[in-house]
Formats: sequence, C-alpha cells, structure tokens
Amino acid sequence: MKSYSLWIALAAVVVLLAIGIPMVLLSGDDVENPHSDEDLARLTAQMEVDYSNQKAAYNDLLAANPQDALALSGLGQIAMIEGDFPTAANYLNQSIGIDPSDPYKYELLGEAYYEMKLIDKSVAAMEQAVALAPDNQMILLNAGTVLHQAGREEEARQLWQRSYDIDPNSKFGQNAFHMLNPDIPVEDEPVSPHP
Repeated sequence: MKSYSLWIALAAVVVLLAIGIPMVLLSGDDVENPHSDEDLARLTAQMEVDYSNQKAAYNDLLAANPQDALALSGLGQIAMIEGDFPTAANYLNQSIGIDPSDPYKYELLGEAYYEMKLIDKSVAAMEQAVALAPDNQMILLNAGTVLHQAGREEEARQLWQRSYDIDPNSKFGQNAFHMLNPDIPVEDEPVSPHP
C-alpha cells in the first residue's frame, strides 16, 4: 500500500508541475519575445512531459481497485493536460460517480465539456462545482466564463463579482476584474467595480 501512496504523490507532483510551469511561462506581460519560432519550438519540445509512468501507476491502482476515485481523477487530469477531453470527461465522470464531494473534479469536468463545445454539460458541471465550493475564486471565475458562453451574462457577472470580492489583489481577482470591466486596458490600475 505504501508504494501506491508514493506513486500517487509522485504523479500528483508531476501533474501540478506540468500545469504550473506552462501557466507561469504563459502568464507574462505582452512583451516582444526575443526567441525565434525555431527556438520556441525547440524549447516547447524540451518542456513536454511523458506521463506514461504516471498513467501506469494509476492503471495499477485501478487494477487493484477499480473503484479508486483518486486514480480515475488522476487519469482525467492527465488526459486534460494532453488535450484528450473526451477521455478526461470519461475518467472524471467515473471518479465523481464514486466520490461526488470534490468540487475540483466538477470544475475540471466543466472545462473538458467546455473544450468539447458541450456548453450545457459544462454549465451543469460548473454549477455543481460552485455549489460545493461557493467561495473558491478559481471556480467562480471559470464558472462565470462558462455561463457567459451560455449567454447567461448576469449570472456570469455575479460569479465574477464574487470572485473579485474574495481577494481583489490575487491573480483570480484581477482576472475577475477584467472580465467585469473588459473596456479597461489591462495595464491600468484596477478600480473597484462596485458602484
């Protein structure tokens, strides 16, 4: 049992790094990039992560216990990173069927459906994530984006406002501010959207 815990911990760290590093690299200011297209292609290829060991570990866990919600969720996260959204949705739905208490699974499922252009399913998943974590800035921000795509503008604005109000200075708060105020250039200092 301890070896599986080690594999799960290792897989979780690798998944977090694989998500976090590109987010940090891609979230910079719009500064002219000094690298050529060839340099960028080479650097991107070097950053690609091979998830075969993590997948094997999760599949070993599932072979030992087909009801392992964590392993199913882990495979869903890897599928999301790899852009295989139907597979991600399948794994996440299975994991939710076993353990429906984790709001992040619903949020990730909502993202998978969103990427597949299944907006109604994405909205339902995001609404469940918000119900489970009504004060989570990231979930509120992402749910607002999905509701906006569904044409539910007022509800989207309410979620963005809630996200902003939690911590206006955080990255999610700043993103919520810009969703609420799309006409204000990003480089301007945020002003409270409250009247």
